[in-house]
Order: sequence, then structure tokens, then C-alpha cells
Amino acid sequence: MSVKPIVEYPNPVLKKVCLPVEDPHDYKNDLQDLIDTFYANTGVGLAAPQINLASRIIVVDTRRHIKYGKYSHGLLTLFNPVIITRSGRRTGREGCLSIPDFIVKVTRAEKIVLEALDSNGHKVILNIKGFEAICIQHEIDHLNGILMLDRVRSIRTDIFRRRME
Repeated sequence: MSVKPIVEYPNPVLKKVCLPVEDPHDYKNDLQDLIDTFYANTGVGLAAPQINLASRIIVVDTRRHIKYGKYSHGLLTLFNPVIITRSGRRTGREGCLSIPDFIVKVTRAEKIVLEALDSNGHKVILNIKGFEAICIQHEIDHLNGILMLDRVRSIRTDIFRRRME
């Protein structure tokens, strides 16, 4: 399909709660746009509102990450993802394609159990841990109108200007 522009903060679409997807087959073109846009950029995940779609769709692929890529499930395309359980805590720095100038320190669950529909409309339950779990939580936040900035505890100590290469 096509590569779409990334919606950047403070665009109000990023603060809206997305609508559930009834049938993933109806979103075949939107999913392909999301995947194409994802791979045209440098991130490890992308949510539908980041390309101006108010639907509960995310894509995550952590294989490109230098340190954690070997622990990846590969490309995950998830419709209506819901975290069933969370365990452990991990604080780390996160970036976001929609907030390109900053990195923030965020605390998230280390392990999650996730329920979603795959691109064929089949229910899947995934046990995810580590970096991949962090990425999925970040993308699900986008579906709920939550940005990584909303998770910051201290503006003074937890927000960092990204070094441009």
C-alpha cells in the first residue's frame, strides 16, 4: 500500500481512545499501510493513531534492536490487544516516533500476558517479556490516548533531549 506520515505530538489524534476492530479483514489496507510506514522508519513499534487511524491496531517487531533483537517474536500484528496480566517492573528510557525530539524514563511491567486478534481474526494469547513487552505496552498506550510523556514521574529528571546523529 503506502507509507503514511507519522502524526507528531501535540496532534490531538494522539490523545484519543481508539475504537475496537470488529473484523481484521476489513482493515487489510490499513494494516499494510501501518506495516509499510513502520518499516520505513526506525522504531520497533507503531500504533494506528500514529498514522491517523483511530482503530485498535498495533505492529511490533523488535528484531532490528541491536541488544534485544534475538529475543523477538518477529513481526506482531495485533488487533484489539488487551493485557491480561502484568508482572515485574522495569524502568528504562523510551523513544517515540510521534515525539521525535525526546526520550523519557518510564516504568513498565517486565512480563505481560496479552490477548488479541491476529490479522486473520483468530484470538491469540501471547506471553511476552523484556524489551518486547515494554514495546507492546507503549503501543497499547497509544490506543488508549496515553503518551510516554503521560507516564513521566518528574519532568526535571525523566525527560531527555534526543541526541541527533
